[in-house]
Amino acid sequence: MPNQTSAADQPNIEHFVHAALRPVAAALSGLYFVFSLSHALLLPGSQAMLLSALALATCLICALVAWRARRLAPRWAHPLAVALSGLVLLNSVTHLALSHTPRQSTNIALLIVGAGCFLLSLRWLAVVIGAAWCAWLAVVLTHWQPDLTPTWLHFGFMLASATLIALLAARERIRALSQLAHLRLADRQHLQQLQQALTALHGNEERFRALVHNATDMITVLDARGNICFASPSVERILGYPPHVLIGKRALRLIHPHDRIAALASFNHILHHPRASFTLEYRFQHANGEWIYLESRGVNLLDQSQVGGLVINSRDITERKCIEEALRERERQLRQVIETINAIPWELNLTTSRFTYVGPQSLTMLGYSPQEWTDLDFWTSLIHPDDRAIALRTCQIATQRGEDHAFEYRMLTADGRVLWVRDIVTVVKDIEGPRALRGVIVDITERRLAEQQLEQRAWRDELTGLANRAALLQHLEQRLERARHAPHDSFAVLFLDLDNFKQINDRYGHLIGDELLQQFAMRLQAQLAADDLAARLGGDEFVIVVQWVTSLHEASTIAERLLTALRQPFMIDGQIIRVTPSIGVALADGTTPQVLDVLREADIALYRAKAHGKACYAIFQPSAEVLP
Repeated sequence: MPNQTSAADQPNIEHFVHAALRPVAAALSGLYFVFSLSHALLLPGSQAMLLSALALATCLICALVAWRARRLAPRWAHPLAVALSGLVLLNSVTHLALSHTPRQSTNIALLIVGAGCFLLSLRWLAVVIGAAWCAWLAVVLTHWQPDLTPTWLHFGFMLASATLIALLAARERIRALSQLAHLRLADRQHLQQLQQALTALHGNEERFRALVHNATDMITVLDARGNICFASPSVERILGYPPHVLIGKRALRLIHPHDRIAALASFNHILHHPRASFTLEYRFQHANGEWIYLESRGVNLLDQSQVGGLVINSRDITERKCIEEALRERERQLRQVIETINAIPWELNLTTSRFTYVGPQSLTMLGYSPQEWTDLDFWTSLIHPDDRAIALRTCQIATQRGEDHAFEYRMLTADGRVLWVRDIVTVVKDIEGPRALRGVIVDITERRLAEQQLEQRAWRDELTGLANRAALLQHLEQRLERARHAPHDSFAVLFLDLDNFKQINDRYGHLIGDELLQQFAMRLQAQLAADDLAARLGGDEFVIVVQWVTSLHEASTIAERLLTALRQPFMIDGQIIRVTPSIGVALADGTTPQVLDVLREADIALYRAKAHGKACYAIFQPSAEVLP
């Protein structure tokens, strides 16, 4: 900033000028005093009178000038008039004091006029008049001392008067010097404060420079045309360019062409809006030619004279972008995997009881689009009525406990089919408890069918679908156990065998034989009650367990009914095949020791029936062993 004198400083400078003029005027008056005094002493009396008249005229002129100066003239004219009038006054006093006739009227008049002029020109120096009269009295007294010559007295009084006038004239100068001393003291204190402020500022500047130099982010400043006018040292570490290389370059030219339009739009936006800011992610060319990702935050500080540009704070986010891209690729792959499996991924918000996500497999698996899964009630409506209560209860209890769980139930499709599914559920929790459920509904219909087939093979005869030997023995064991706890509970076991089945099998073949066994089993099953059991032991041997048979008469009635139904011919591949069974009957109750015992008794009765000519039945009795 250039040094300029303010308007407030001008009166002080003028005051100092005035104070400096007064001692100059005093010195001039002293010279004039010496000049007039020498002439007064050397010249005759008439010439002294003329000189006194000239001094009187000068006094009058100075008085008029002083009077005018107080009103119209500038300030510096007033001290000059004071000096001149004081000069005349001193000259008059000197002539009066040194005159041989001290009471001469002319000298007295000069003294009165000079004193008046001096008082008119400077009222506050009236005390000088008293000092001058004292000085005159001292000079008069010197004439009474013969050892002191008038010349020396005149010279001493001249020095005293000149000193007095100089001191009076320099009064303002002394006052100004005192004020100047105070100002210098204040300036010294202010200077110390400025030095302390500069030291703190220098420390802050060094700290700021260290922060900018070691910052992980880089700072650049662009002008209104987009040219780089400042680059922090971290630019070289991030971009590979020395800072001075980028100065003056247009930043947009180093941005990837695909990102340049977005960057230019952000630049133009903040350029026309002071203090506006933006955040942008884009690719920037590295010094080695590669493209790196930057995240920049800019603010428009063009209106600040200390900055005068657009400040851009940028950081390298290439690694983060690579991680994000890898995560997106993993997510895409995972989504592809999820969408290809025969399962429905889903997510439910427990706060709103609404589904936030349902996989597209819902349309192919159940016939309902993901948009139709609005809330929990829709899922409930798809559960099979027989499984709905247990499924809801299982899910509710596990969710309240915050436990992950899995359960199986049947779902109804849009076209009316029934699917077996397994719902695998994960509970998403926070500090307040469960907040969401995430799960996968897996179609297990094929697995269920396979399990049913395995179960059928384990407990069912593969050819006829009747119970096999294992299922028969288990059923008889349970039935005997129940009979042991109920004294009057009894049941009948009927052992059946097809007569001459081997000849039929040899004549028509095994396929016809198998078909005959299947139709025979179906006809046999049709003659039984719901709680009765029909089983195939193998070949052409069958066993029937009939519940609640308490007498031999009831057993005989059942055997006759079966013989009548099973004697009817069978139509197989257009051929009529006749076959008859032989039946052995045994009764069992709580006293029967073992399952094999009742089977042995029924088998004995069967052989007894075959011995009597086949196509008949026989009842086992412990006394006679067999009753035909």
